[in-house]
Amino acid sequence: MNRLTGFVAWAALVVGVSLGVVQAGAYAPADAGYILSAASSRLSGETDLSALAAGILETDGAGVVSVSTADTDFAAPPSVQSTTLGSSATTFALAAGETYVILTGDGGANTLADITGGVAGKCVTIEFVDTLITVTDTDAHTADTFDTSAAYTSADDGIMVLCYNGTSWYEASRSVNS
Repeated sequence: MNRLTGFVAWAALVVGVSLGVVQAGAYAPADAGYILSAASSRLSGETDLSALAAGILETDGAGVVSVSTADTDFAAPPSVQSTTLGSSATTFALAAGETYVILTGDGGANTLADITGGVAGKCVTIEFVDTLITVTDTDAHTADTFDTSAAYTSADDGIMVLCYNGTSWYEASRSVNS
């Protein structure tokens, strides 16, 4: 089986087909035979691409065997998580798959001591909306705490990138953009 799994290639195929600019056989791997039949939105004259957003085309060398959309290679990109820290909150939970958080204080002073829900090797970008949050620098290397260059008091449009090693968060960068 040949698998065309690249998102860019798949997107180019879908766009090319829907615009009618891809010709028959123009996107066939060397040993897969012709994948496209005429310049239409069909593969091998059978599979309608117009309803598919992403998927995997599998061929056996003679034509398309299957089109699958149930593959993690084509998982939807994460959305932006918006979080407001409560007055006594010192933590927030990172939603599964999130890599960008817009963080707001509640109107009083907030101290952020840890973030739960981290995955080893994952980095998260935090965009601060106000000056109401202080990120602590514990340097304790304990569960979900921060090891930063120094404590950070947020600024409107400030950015901090933290990476998780499986135990604690390490600062990769910070930027004050106000």
